[in-house]
Amino acid sequence: MEKEYIKINRETYDILAEEYKERNYAVKDDFYKNVMFKDLDFSEGKKILEIGPGRGARLNNFLEYGMDVFAIELSNKMCKLCNTIAPQAHIINDDVFGVSFNFKFDFIYMEAVIHNFPLKDVHPLLKRVKSWLNKDGILICTTTVNDEDSEGYEAKDDYDNPRKRFRHRYTEDSFDNIFKENGFKIIDKKYKEEIDEDRKKMWQIVYARKK
Repeated sequence: MEKEYIKINRETYDILAEEYKERNYAVKDDFYKNVMFKDLDFSEGKKILEIGPGRGARLNNFLEYGMDVFAIELSNKMCKLCNTIAPQAHIINDDVFGVSFNFKFDFIYMEAVIHNFPLKDVHPLLKRVKSWLNKDGILICTTTVNDEDSEGYEAKDDYDNPRKRFRHRYTEDSFDNIFKENGFKIIDKKYKEEIDEDRKKMWQIVYARKK
């Protein structure tokens, strides 16, 4: 039986899909290409999985590198956006816990998605992610920087049609620790500042390998 928070998150992102499509984000492609992905061996033929691609902007970036691109997206309407923006990517419309692969990935990318899981489900999530990575594969994972840890249902109040979805908030230390506790070694950490008229957030970006 589907968990309640997964059902609510799916419904919320289905409703917000059109706003994601039209939104003009403050952080542009050049940050991703020149900072976030700068030190990674993104090259033709590498396999990458994005979990929670939203409207699919990063999928398109990965395709530009010539990578073999896969994505798991919970929201059916978000999947439709991804198929429009990145038609060559392999989009799987499912809950991440319902998916399996018979091959490994060189990279797994999780931007602004790990915080949509309660902490008790983050541990099995990362175990699953670890099993999908090649021996030397890299996980790239982001969430916001917060002063204290908390979790529960919160409205996305920086959207015109605010809807509640599940949200876990991490401090820097607690975010680092979830990787260390689940068999990963952090190899790098970067930051992304997002400041526009609606959003004032600092993001932490962890790069990790399997121990």
